[in-house]
Amino acid sequence: MTVHELTIQPKYLDFIRTGLKKVEGRVNDEKKQAIQVGDILVLQTPECDKSEFTVIRRSEYPTIEEMLKNEGVSKMLPDVDNLEDGIALYRSLGDYAKKEPIYGMVALELTHYK
Repeated sequence: MTVHELTIQPKYLDFIRTGLKKVEGRVNDEKKQAIQVGDILVLQTPECDKSEFTVIRRSEYPTIEEMLKNEGVSKMLPDVDNLEDGIALYRSLGDYAKKEPIYGMVALELTHYK
C-alpha cells in the first residue's frame, strides 16, 4: 500500500466526503499511473484541508468523454447536468486539454480510509 497526495478543489473534496461524488477523474500521467487499487489517496485543497481515501477501483479511458459516459457524469461531477458541460469543465482544468490526448484519463473510485 502506497500513499499518494493530490490537490483538489474544496467543493469536490466536500462532494467526496459527503458521498455525492463517487469517482475522482484525473489525467493518467506518470504520477497517476502509479496509483493502484488498495493505495491511500490523500486529497488536499490549496487551503490545506485534507482527507484520506482508499482506492477501491481504477479504470482507464482514452478520453474525458469516454470516462464520463462510462462512469456517469453525476458520480464524477454532482453539480454538472450533462455530458457536454462535464467535458468542457474537465478540459478547462489546468492542462487537461493538452494532456488528455497524450495520457488518457483514469477514474478512481474512493472510499474513506479507516
